[in-house]
Amino acid sequence: MRPPSPFPDRPRLRRSRRHEWRPLTEGERRWLGEVLALCGLGPRRAGRPSAHGAVARLEACLEAAARGLPWREARSAAAPGLAPEALRRCFLRWARRGVFAEMLRAMRFAGAPSAAMEWFACLAYRRAWRAQGREGVALARRCGFASALRAPPSWMPDPDMSAWWWQEVIRPLALPLERMCAGMCRLVGAMARLGRVHHGVRRIPAWAKAGW
Repeated sequence: MRPPSPFPDRPRLRRSRRHEWRPLTEGERRWLGEVLALCGLGPRRAGRPSAHGAVARLEACLEAAARGLPWREARSAAAPGLAPEALRRCFLRWARRGVFAEMLRAMRFAGAPSAAMEWFACLAYRRAWRAQGREGVALARRCGFASALRAPPSWMPDPDMSAWWWQEVIRPLALPLERMCAGMCRLVGAMARLGRVHHGVRRIPAWAKAGW
């Protein structure tokens, strides 16, 4: 019988179904717009206007991640004329703003608009791993998307499990051991002092004899 999980609210990890890249539907683009709005990245009201909307650039980022293209070759029909370097900077900026993390949270609580969008979002999240860090690994596990991890789950760290082990197992065992070691050190010190008192010293210094 499997022991109960220490995280009952965390869904079980599952892999998303693979899909080849295809242009997004109108419903999927609306969903991307809602995710961008949650991150405070809606339509621009100030600054230099962009030739491509935020949703078109996000679709281009998803296409680059889904195709596995290096940034120097990343060109998309969703944002024609957008330079690969500009797309790379946009991707990194949005990764730091938490756009791809927000996509995972939205799919966790409300579901993805399609199975293909779930796969594309997981690939984009996986590509942004440098900006995610260990907290990104923890978020992918909390949302239950194994495909958002860069490797099989058994090869990846589990920060939540590490924190649980420290708090519930290691720390309760370490405190009694620490007290026991401190007591042993005091006992050894007391025995050493007692030995000096009982056996005396092996050689009496000359200055002690003269002064006595």
